[in-house]
Amino acid sequence: MRYLLLLLMLAYPAHAHHTPEAEHLPGEDICAAVADELDHGVTHGLITQEEANLLILRCVVNYQ
Repeated sequence: MRYLLLLLMLAYPAHAHHTPEAEHLPGEDICAAVADELDHGVTHGLITQEEANLLILRCVVNYQ
């Protein structure tokens, strides 16, 4: 269940509208959005805080 949540959060929406703003979205904004979603997951008991921290770290390493 936890890995499914991660895949769903990181998956690119198939029917999303492509905008020029999204093309140049800074890494900080991407990781901030991911962190916000992970915080909701922790709040609802879907993942632990440690798992969320590891995922945020991966985001920072990959996007900055």
